[in-house]
Amino acid sequence: MTGFTRCVVTVLAVTLPAAAQPNITAVFNAFGGAGQTKLTPGVFFAVQGNGLADPNPSLQTAPQPYPTVFLHASVAFTATTGGSPIAAKMWYASPTQINAILPSTATPGTYNVTVTYNSQTSTGFQVSVVERSFGIATADSSGSGPAQATDGNVNNGISLVRFTSSNVSYGGYTWVEGPAHVNDELVFWGSGGGKDLANDSGGSSGDMTAVAHAMVFINGVGVTPDYFGTSQGYPGLWQANVKVPASINPSCGVTAYIQTQDSDGTTRTSNTVSIAVAATGQNACSSTLFTQAQLAKLDAGGALVWGGFRFDKSQTSISLAGISFTSYSEGVSGSFNQLRSADVVAQYFAVTTIPPCVVFTHTGPETSVQGGAVVNALDAGATLPTSGPGIAAGSAMQRDSTNNYSLSLYSGMTPGGVLTNGTYSVKGTGGADVGAFNASVNVPGDFNPTNFDPITTVSRSSSLHLTWTGGGSGNVEASGFGAATVSGSYANPATWIVQATIWSCTWPASQGAGDVPASVLSQMPAVSNDLTTGSFGELSIAAVSDGKQGQFTAPLVKLGGNIDFGLLDYSIGKTKLVAYQ
Repeated sequence: MTGFTRCVVTVLAVTLPAAAQPNITAVFNAFGGAGQTKLTPGVFFAVQGNGLADPNPSLQTAPQPYPTVFLHASVAFTATTGGSPIAAKMWYASPTQINAILPSTATPGTYNVTVTYNSQTSTGFQVSVVERSFGIATADSSGSGPAQATDGNVNNGISLVRFTSSNVSYGGYTWVEGPAHVNDELVFWGSGGGKDLANDSGGSSGDMTAVAHAMVFINGVGVTPDYFGTSQGYPGLWQANVKVPASINPSCGVTAYIQTQDSDGTTRTSNTVSIAVAATGQNACSSTLFTQAQLAKLDAGGALVWGGFRFDKSQTSISLAGISFTSYSEGVSGSFNQLRSADVVAQYFAVTTIPPCVVFTHTGPETSVQGGAVVNALDAGATLPTSGPGIAAGSAMQRDSTNNYSLSLYSGMTPGGVLTNGTYSVKGTGGADVGAFNASVNVPGDFNPTNFDPITTVSRSSSLHLTWTGGGSGNVEASGFGAATVSGSYANPATWIVQATIWSCTWPASQGAGDVPASVLSQMPAVSNDLTTGSFGELSIAAVSDGKQGQFTAPLVKLGGNIDFGLLDYSIGKTKLVAYQ
């Protein structure tokens, strides 16, 4: 395929303690990330572990025939049914990670992968090889977040799709960075499209869109790629060239994934990535949460630091094995979080916006259903002094082992607590990562959801009308959660694959009422109101701040400068289990 410049993708190497004997801890598609463990003939894969190769990491320079032994290390695939081992083509090696190519001569089946280093061979690590299982390259090589995509309509394809516009020099070229626009021809790079014997030596058999039944989904819109096949001159590298549909609404987090099909009809989807799409004539994607300077910081590989703390007063009603009960709690908690670009996309952009609501949907392992970012929490000191009406003098939030802070003010099966109308404050004297700060927020004295208690079932086909009184000068936020276990053993939650949907709608508290649209509720899975079923739903309503009151700043000790955003919030409300039917 001509007309598009090949994109160089760097695969992240992880530093782990070296061992005398090679030891494999993971094998996966190097572009799709650690969660994509099914390999294919011709795939560019990663092996992680320790004691895998010589201590000085090195990589091959494409295009050239790749060796089977590199830095005194080699990787072999041996079918569990027997036969001669297949030697992988080595591209990168270090003590903790090897990147290599499985030759296209490999056939689908189950294999034991071994690493041999200095005549010592690891224990076999079992993997499944299938016809096609595509992995899309991402900007940070994690397999999630912004794609490492190029735009054929910009700078003759010497471009990278990013939130904001800039230029960067790399490999003798000046790469133009910026968001895509509708009707632009994008190139998604990756690996795992299937065997291509010509590509093993740097050639290409050309377009395989038809044989792979390839389809690119952009914000759920299926598009047949203009080209889906290997990239000439780069063994193991595939590309999918596709035009951004005109129907796509511009966003910093437009989602994309690629679907392929085996010869037996088995369909598989790639990892889900994001692309920034700007409105026509705009050189940055639009965000109400982040400034262009913050988006540019993420583009440059930096991270945003947000500080968030909340005074919470909640009433929670639960049904468990036919027994219903209500608990009451009050407290304050929060943290300072360092968010990577992929984390920001996961929490703030990978959502569907249906004003005044947003919807986040995820299908995957139960432990990965977060509805938010994977973050690095920062140290702001051992304790954070906390004060306000009813709180005992000298009270403070305590830091736990993960740098999250909390202070319980009340917990019981009957109403109680101390939070009331007034000004509440959190202070910090400074820690290893975050310096001294001072934040305060005015908490309203009353909030009463007037039609919430009778609700036991929420219809997925009609709107939900909610009413309330009070809430002060802030907002009222209603939210829902539905988790349906689609596979796995109920006795072992670690095996659950869950379809989860989270929605949230916000109105001014002064409005006194709000409607959750049927278009939001229709996206919920059908679930019960009993935790013991493994598939259950929640409904919440709370008075919260308007996001303006309670803002604060704090200095960053190690990183320099100040945090990008800080908010001391409150939440006064109710949560209950409900059925979505």
